[in-house]
Amino acid sequence: MPGQYSQFVPGFELRSANDNNKIYLFHHLLGEGAFGQVWRCTDLSSETEVALKVVDCNAVGNESLKGIEKEIELTAKARSAMGKLCPKFYEAFRVDLPDPLVPSGRSFVKYLIMSMEFIDGVPLDKLIEFSLLNETVCAYVVYNILLALKDLHEKHIIHRDIKAANIMIGKSGRVVLCDFGVSRLLEKEAQALTFTGTPFWMAPEVIISYSLSQKSGGSGQVPGGLRAGYDCRADIWSLGVTAVEACLGHPPHADKFARMPHMVYLTIVKDPPPTMDMAKYTGTVLRGRSAGCVRFSDTYRDFLGHCFQKCPDDRMTASQLLKCRTAVFLTPLAVFSTPPQTRVDNRDEGVREGRRQGPANLQC
Repeated sequence: MPGQYSQFVPGFELRSANDNNKIYLFHHLLGEGAFGQVWRCTDLSSETEVALKVVDCNAVGNESLKGIEKEIELTAKARSAMGKLCPKFYEAFRVDLPDPLVPSGRSFVKYLIMSMEFIDGVPLDKLIEFSLLNETVCAYVVYNILLALKDLHEKHIIHRDIKAANIMIGKSGRVVLCDFGVSRLLEKEAQALTFTGTPFWMAPEVIISYSLSQKSGGSGQVPGGLRAGYDCRADIWSLGVTAVEACLGHPPHADKFARMPHMVYLTIVKDPPPTMDMAKYTGTVLRGRSAGCVRFSDTYRDFLGHCFQKCPDDRMTASQLLKCRTAVFLTPLAVFSTPPQTRVDNRDEGVREGRRQGPANLQC
């Protein structure tokens, strides 16, 4: 990470620009990327553990900064819609700090700071690196993400990047949908045109819409009456891919295009939708065990079949999936049990509520 972040170290204290009584004490770095760093901090005014995103406004550029500001807005809206299924958003502010690269102290760097709830847990993609999930645990995760998407879509927000890496599993079993950096707020009945997401998880209509939009010069209208665009149901396709990823350790087609992920676009659009015929995965090694020992129940296959309808008009919404007979395995039950290596504690408030409880009647 460039030197402009070198002043942020364990023990550093940062005062909020919104409240002089609020001071953040930095503990350790949680992650970093092109858009900045994320630190685990304590809000000393309330003794609350938070995740603090730190962004150098000059380093990321105006367009990227607008995207981050949009993320702030949508994260706040998502929290309002989704409750415990989304991290709490506390505040955002800008602050000028001395430039660590200029010893004189006469130069300052403007930082954008986002304070959000710290989720004590692991991303789902890291969890499945340790242990693939059986259907019981997958269904528990899928059920909670469907609840999140139902609430999100009712507010006309498309997440647009549903995947295991953006799902946090708390130590107590809480499931949290994160990262609204590429989300989109739609007007009612409107459709998105932007080509965004992660290749293996991308719905066919997102890829097709981009192609049609390019042909139309960006207007979205193309010859033959076709219109480019996609809506909230693109998230449902991505959820299906994530459900496969959690059981297999990778999304469909990843074994074939691992070194060239962008080559998967044509396959997603032209090939039949993914099936759970494990013969297609023969010879694939999944985290050290043969794919031959991985099996999907008929119920799980049926559910994934609803997610993998290539025509979005034929694909169920999150609300419909929660009511669908073939998704009966998502019905919350009073008892939730998992194998020891993936056990979650159902004493968590988010799991104790009836609507957040997971299934217990499936076998791997």
